Order: sequence, then structure tokens, then C-alpha cells
Amino acid sequence: MRLKGLLTIALLIIGGITFAQNQHFLFFESSTGSADMYNIAHHGGLATKFSSVDGGWRTTWTDIEYYQAGGKNMMLFYQSSGGGYAAWYKIKSDGNLGRKVGETSNWKATWADIEYFRAGGKDMMLFYEASTGSSAIYEIADHGGLGRKISTNSGGWRTTWTDIEYYRAGDRDFMLFYQASGGGYAEMYEIKSDGNLGNSIGSTPNWKATWTDIEYYRAGNKDMLLFYEGSTGSAAMYEVANHGGLGSKVHETSNWKTTWTDIEYYSTARHANRKAFPLNRN
Repeated sequence: MRLKGLLTIALLIIGGITFAQNQHFLFFESSTGSADMYNIAHHGGLATKFSSVDGGWRTTWTDIEYYQAGGKNMMLFYQSSGGGYAAWYKIKSDGNLGRKVGETSNWKATWADIEYFRAGGKDMMLFYEASTGSSAIYEIADHGGLGRKISTNSGGWRTTWTDIEYYRAGDRDFMLFYQASGGGYAEMYEIKSDGNLGNSIGSTPNWKATWTDIEYYRAGNKDMLLFYEGSTGSAAMYEVANHGGLGSKVHETSNWKTTWTDIEYYSTARHANRKAFPLNRN
């Protein structure tokens, strides 16, 4: 593992499970407003649960997204009901939510997916409207809110995407588009330095059609993708190959809760002048 500057990922061993203390998963259950936070094991599965929220969050959140703003770890909460309300919080070093940094009630109420990503050394946010196949990309301001609009797409994308996920393979940035309909279809695109989509690197019609959440994360100094099936509580974790497609399956489980509506990877590491998501690997 390469370490540089102020960033040190310490590996801890508790109960025989090795995990990186700054890498976590948040599991949100909208039916109850509950959440659980876990450390990520070195092999890519779950390690210890270190925090939980028993019904204290809104049940109306439709998207939760980890992101960075000015070197700070943040969490965005968005609800489509009520006219498009959003609130963003700073993440504390212990992995729990800190103070609310900002909120707005004038976002569009029709965003189906919101995705944080990095391009050209900048923090950005993608907004996707499934009803029209439209999208918008914004820079993120240092204070945590939206900055200038980078680009818009008025109806040029499929309306059938059910999950859009930013991920990395080595030092390259990609965007994954997945649709459950049609048997489980996916497309992968490289991201250009200006934040827009570049060339397609591949597509596949052979994925399961029952994935309800796909999440990029880091474990054991590797790029990984988590696939969660809410109907069965099953999950599979794959390495990301250097070319941007899926590599080998490293872990799977069938005993997760079936009621998770959002799974979010996040980090509590300090990333001064971070050039890669989620770890500075220069």
C-alpha cells in the first residue's frame, strides 16, 4: 500500500477482521428512517457496525450521496417530494453526521439519481431525470453547495436507467449506467477532464436484472463495485478490472436486510488537494 503526505490509511484488526478505519458503508432504510454504518473489511465485505440511527432520519429521502467539497467529507440528502428539498451535512471524523452545512427547497423535484464524481481535479455532481432522459452537471463549490453549471443534456439519454454510478479503474474515471429492464443491461463510459462523458468502453446485456443498488468503493487498496439485491438481501462484490469492466468476484453474501433503500460508500479520511476518488493515490 502506497502512502503519501498526510493521508495514512491505518488497518485495524477487531474480531479477526482486518479493515481500513476510514472507509465505511451507510445503509439507509426509508420505511423507518433508520440507518446503520459499517466499516469495510479488507477483503471487500462488511466488518464491524460502529453506529446506527434508529428512526431519527426523514423517511422521505430518495437519494443520499457522499461527496467532497473543498477537501471536506460531506453527505447530501435529497427528497423529490415537497418540491425538491436537499440538505447537506459535514461528516465527522468518527463516521457520524456532523452539523448541517446548507439546505435548499428549490431543486427540481424530478431528479431520479444524483451522482458525485471527480474530473479534471474538480468535485462535480451529476443530476439525472429519468422521465425525460435529461441531465445536468455542476461543479461543487467549496462551501458544499452547487457552483457553476458545466453542461446540460436535454433528453438525449435513455429514460430507463435505474442506477448511475461513478467509479475508477486505476487512474481513470468512469461512469456506469445500469437498467434493470431488458434483462440487466449496462454501459460504461470514460469521463473527460471537463466532466462530460467521453468514449464508451463497453456494454453488457448479461447482468442480473434484479440489482437495486450498485456502489463503487475501495477495499484492500483495490477498486470495487458492490451489487445489492433488495428482494433477497443478497450482495456481490467485484474487483474493477484495469480496462474498466468487472474483474473477479471477491465476496458475496445472502444475509443482508431486504429493506435497505440506499447504500452509500463514504470516507472519513482527510484529503487535502485530493486528485482521485476516494483515495489520493499519487
